[in-house]
Amino acid sequence: MKSHTAKSYVEGRIDIKPGYAGGEPHIKGRRIKVRNVVYWHKHMGLSLDEISFQYSVDLPDINAALTYYSAHRDEIDRDIRDVEAFDEALEKAPTQEAKRKLVASYEWPDRYGSTQTKTSPEPS
Repeated sequence: MKSHTAKSYVEGRIDIKPGYAGGEPHIKGRRIKVRNVVYWHKHMGLSLDEISFQYSVDLPDINAALTYYSAHRDEIDRDIRDVEAFDEALEKAPTQEAKRKLVASYEWPDRYGSTQTKTSPEPS
């Protein structure tokens, strides 16, 4: 993990707390992860205004998430790839029992000092 700068977590709008939002960088006071904002904008093509409207997020918070992403691109991109790989494995699981076992055995990478293990990632 990089230093706490990134303009001090973009002037206090982005937070990382073990046990909250899976220990991932998120909009302070919300469980909306930086990874989600990036995914909605870059992968789904939502505009900042659409994200703001659909998820009731202030534009300065969205901009802070994207600024944080710019400073931590490798980690966030890796998180997105990990969630996509998990979703794909879950989709390919042949039975409900196989899906349940996959979810139960999943361990989220400890990139942000999270104390959580054996947790399934949130859908993107």
